[in-house]
Amino acid sequence: MDYYRILSLNENCTKGEIKKQYHSLSKKYHPDKNNGNDLRFKEINEAYETLSDTEKKKKYDIQMIFKNIEFTNDEFQLLFSYYESFIQSKEYRLMKLLYNSIPPQVKSAVWKKFKHNKLKQMVLANKVINIEYLNEDITINLGILKEDKELKRPKLLLLQTKYGTIPLCFREYEDILIYNINCTLTIKFFIRNKYNVYKRIN
Repeated sequence: MDYYRILSLNENCTKGEIKKQYHSLSKKYHPDKNNGNDLRFKEINEAYETLSDTEKKKKYDIQMIFKNIEFTNDEFQLLFSYYESFIQSKEYRLMKLLYNSIPPQVKSAVWKKFKHNKLKQMVLANKVINIEYLNEDITINLGILKEDKELKRPKLLLLQTKYGTIPLCFREYEDILIYNINCTLTIKFFIRNKYNVYKRIN
């Protein structure tokens, strides 16, 4: 259920805008004004309950990005930790200033161009790879679907390091080499067929 669509808001809306829109729509769709029909009214209340709560909204926004992928509480906390450290960085503040300087009509045109991009789906690896205590060369084999490679579907892999969680986003399935001080992590990809047989990607 798209709570932003239900409240006719965008993802960057403020708490004030959420509250204002909720009151406006709840009055319009109250069962007393709609012959006792409370379906729309319930959807509006459900959307408001989630989007008006900071923590619930964070989790909902993440689920909207990753669709049907279920996260554990620990995985949510890892994502929140990375997010908080990122938005406090000087780089983020600079990019935000640059973004805010772009005319609204330009943002809208770019968004419309990429809104229906079939490659926008992001798939999270089943597990976060922890290399916090990595002290020897290691190779990890990841299985992907054939259509992932053919469509160059983006994937997101989370690496837990001594310095926090690092996201790796990729759509080209070539070997990935990650160098530590005295060792190397190698990630190799295999294509899985309908018989669950894995074939190495050259």
